[in-house]
Amino acid sequence: MGLDLTHRPRRFGEVAGQRYTVAVLHAMCRRRTVPSALLFYGTPGSGKTTSARIVAAALNCQAEPGPASVWPCGDCPSCKAVVNGTSLDYTEIDAASNGTVDRIRSLREMVQYGTAGSYRVVTLDEAQSMSRDAYNALLKVLEEPPANTVFVLCTTEPGKILETVVSRCSPYEFTRLSPGIIVDRLREVCTLEGIPATEPLLAKLAEQSGGIMRNGLKLLDQAASVGIVSLEDWQKLTGDEDFAPEIVRAAASGNHARLFAALDHVLLSRSDYAAITSAVVACLRDLLVLEAGGPVIAQGEALAVRQALARSLDRRRVVQGMQVLWDLQVRVRTEDRRAGLELAAVMLSERLCPSVTASAPAGNGNGNGHQLTAGELAAMPGFVSA
Repeated sequence: MGLDLTHRPRRFGEVAGQRYTVAVLHAMCRRRTVPSALLFYGTPGSGKTTSARIVAAALNCQAEPGPASVWPCGDCPSCKAVVNGTSLDYTEIDAASNGTVDRIRSLREMVQYGTAGSYRVVTLDEAQSMSRDAYNALLKVLEEPPANTVFVLCTTEPGKILETVVSRCSPYEFTRLSPGIIVDRLREVCTLEGIPATEPLLAKLAEQSGGIMRNGLKLLDQAASVGIVSLEDWQKLTGDEDFAPEIVRAAASGNHARLFAALDHVLLSRSDYAAITSAVVACLRDLLVLEAGGPVIAQGEALAVRQALARSLDRRRVVQGMQVLWDLQVRVRTEDRRAGLELAAVMLSERLCPSVTASAPAGNGNGNGHQLTAGELAAMPGFVSA
């Protein structure tokens, strides 16, 4: 069993990054004041379905309600049945494949019968995928819910759910997880599993997870399964390197030969042009955050490179460069994706390097009238001479 399944949260206190929502759910379950219909909405992988299972376990847990860190207990037969998918008190339906009107009508009939536990909990995952007729069938049971029955609708797109259904649900938002939260959880799992992964590796895995804890744990599982515990070894295995700062440096230098050489180097190991552009945008975003005094996920040499760039590049030009890349990602449609990437890189250079375009104001290097020089570029950590 993978780490993402082994370490799936089973208690309220184990759900990461959703402090307010989890606190409210925990309090309601302890007091047995859970509404008959809940709407869990938010980004993928933020803990919606997991939290629905925890609510079901808590409402039927045979142990006395306790703090979020230890409740539901996870050890009683009822809790184990929810985890194992054998509980008669908990029903989970994938509405993307089973959200038909006939399935909902069958569900409506089922909940009219009693249950062995204290509560019956029904989760409709991907609830936005249900048909309009299915929503109308569900609406009837939401208007007159059976006693001790709780419906949980989980969705990434609440706007697609019938408004009359939404109006009968108590809404709870699940937000995207920050890299820092994911790193903290990966570190905990490493301690529990005896995995000697380094902090730079955990930071990289968190960055690549896309804000989804499950993805981060899967990546950690992949690394641990082949004995990789350092960032350097991970990059050798995957061919993943921190290429974005070099592209930004080359663009800022105004040296297009160097810029194309940097792109050629990246394209030797990568074929996803959109991912390359996204990485450069993310690097520019890091520069803005560092300039404002905020934290970024990069560590060690990667952080030093970004700090040097942030000190040397004008904030306004960085913003303009990000806008260029975003516009091209959205608007440009071409069969020659490499040409589109190269066009984006040249236009980025026009925004970052004052000397590239005659219309650029003079003396805009770091916001204090200092223009980026070749000497400063060469002095940056990780600089490779063209």
